[in-house]
Amino acid sequence: MKVWTALGFVPHAGLVGWAVAARLLLGALPLPKAFAARRWLIPLARLPVLRCGVHRLDATELGRAVSLATRATGSSRPCLPRSYVASVMLAARGLCPVVVIGMRREGERLAGHAWIELDGEVILESAEAARGHVSMMRFELSPGATHA
Repeated sequence: MKVWTALGFVPHAGLVGWAVAARLLLGALPLPKAFAARRWLIPLARLPVLRCGVHRLDATELGRAVSLATRATGSSRPCLPRSYVASVMLAARGLCPVVVIGMRREGERLAGHAWIELDGEVILESAEAARGHVSMMRFELSPGATHA
């Protein structure tokens, strides 16, 4: 995978479309509505043509693939769209991910971060990335909460 990435190829490039859709939804809607819209995306993520091969990836590989796709959209702060897309992909697998948005003080300013928890554990990235952040919002997604 490193060779392909170094050459500018994004494995599971279809995830870039998911990342673009996430950025559009997150930019156009208030956060609660954008996160509620995920329930409509789960059935789409189950379609063979739209799941981008991620159904065969383990959690670490999924995290890497979604991170690469999100960075490919040019996002300077990719944690929120990354968490959004990954939560849809995980729910499509029958899991119940929770996107957590937290804040922490860095000197004179507040810094935000978004991550995913599954069964109370930080997944798809190191727990260190979430450490020190105070949870401000939690968006649960049940695979049974679809509308298709």
